[in-house]
Amino acid sequence: MEELIGAFSLDKVQKAGAKFNPEKAHWYNREYLRLKTDEELTELLVPVLEEHGMNVVECPKCALTAGAVFNVAGADMEKHIFTKEYVRGVVTFTKERATFVKDFWDIANYLFAAPEEFIQKDVDKFWKPEIADNVLKVKDFLAGFDDEWSVGSLETALEEFIKGNEWPMGKVMNALRLTLAGSASGLGIADIVSRIGKAETLRRIAFASEKLGLLK
Repeated sequence: MEELIGAFSLDKVQKAGAKFNPEKAHWYNREYLRLKTDEELTELLVPVLEEHGMNVVECPKCALTAGAVFNVAGADMEKHIFTKEYVRGVVTFTKERATFVKDFWDIANYLFAAPEEFIQKDVDKFWKPEIADNVLKVKDFLAGFDDEWSVGSLETALEEFIKGNEWPMGKVMNALRLTLAGSASGLGIADIVSRIGKAETLRRIAFASEKLGLLK
């Protein structure tokens, strides 16, 4: 405090009225988040996830004993139980997009809970009969996919499969993302499916296809 008092000078005080700049305030907050470690951000995010009904466990073995069934990434999508390591991975992957801690949920809620509704403008734009049919064929392809369920292998396999069938890459990917995230915009397809797991991926595509129908 003494140091602050000594450094203070009225000569440096602007005479003009102060103006609040929300963009600058957001920038400062983004920088504040950047200074936090992934571990610190994970701890800050856990209460936000719990507010949305998610359960983050310190002890995965205890959760397994209680009946949780984790995928390779550390998520039980059906029971909404997640390991701290899973949450930390989401933080690492999405923190550059966040300004506030609560933003992590807005950015990546579909990495924790399946969408029940779908953005109508995206449905109107991307859920066309031929594209919807392509998405169902992608579902069958993923059901039989036996290679490593990782971002790299999934990204390559999906790209080769869609290109090999001469389908429009952008339209199919946007429609596929719609089934997985409820919106055509968001994280990469391989980034999503590698985290939510095969069973959840297939379930979401089937649910969206049934709800949206094939004749939009």
